[in-house]
Amino acid sequence: MRICPKCHTKYTDLTLKFCLQDGAELLQGADDKTEVIDSGSFSDDPTVAHISAEAAGRSGQAMPDSGPSIKTFVRDREGLYKPRVGFVSGVVAGALILGLLAAISLAIWFLPRMLQAEPNANVNVQKPETYRVTADSAKSVEASSVRKSEKGNLYIAENIFDSDIRTAWCEGVRGAGKGEWIKIDFGKKLKISSLELKPGYFKNASIWKKNNRVSSVQLQFSNGQFRIFDLPDEMKTQHIALDGIETTFVKMTIRDIHAGSSDREDTPVSEIAFVAEK
Repeated sequence: MRICPKCHTKYTDLTLKFCLQDGAELLQGADDKTEVIDSGSFSDDPTVAHISAEAAGRSGQAMPDSGPSIKTFVRDREGLYKPRVGFVSGVVAGALILGLLAAISLAIWFLPRMLQAEPNANVNVQKPETYRVTADSAKSVEASSVRKSEKGNLYIAENIFDSDIRTAWCEGVRGAGKGEWIKIDFGKKLKISSLELKPGYFKNASIWKKNNRVSSVQLQFSNGQFRIFDLPDEMKTQHIALDGIETTFVKMTIRDIHAGSSDREDTPVSEIAFVAEK
């Protein structure tokens, strides 16, 4: 048997000359009661030694850490040798693994949202400047039909674009006027952001309720596009977003109506207005 004079590790391999723990030159030692595990008992382990706790205590040194080829074993009640496992080390390793899994989960959850929010973090979205299109800027206003004047009231097409709620355009065909239209030609291309419509005769609440009100309209533009909008039966201005569509005219066709309480032959529209981008 050989023994290390520094750490008192004992080796059964007599061919060793230096300690595998601290490199000290081994001394020839006498056999004692320290139990040594034969290296042949474990495959692929060139040297296996049992370090005496008493020897380590006498030398004032801590038990050496096991390296890739040196293992420390203890005998269990059945006489079998098993590796010594540190309880505290296992708890710490488990906690680290749980923490790592939690961090990965949080990263998977928050990273996509952070990436989406980052490009717009310092971007100031500016709304385009707009202005109201006046009747003076329109080239022409025409309608498919016009109701005949009555009691001094005119129902001409221009009434829809005169900024006066006491006047109205009213179609002049038999029935409720479905399919009749009115067209505002600007004479140049405008970028229309929204449209404001007063469906019905807004002269007063009684007249508004008495006559038909437009419930659905189709808007057609010079670029060939058209859009359909349904309107609530309310005596208030209806705001229709057009998202900056570029057009030289807007043609509005009556698709359907809310029936009036007594006069169901006439469908007037008091006002139409446009907001354009500069």
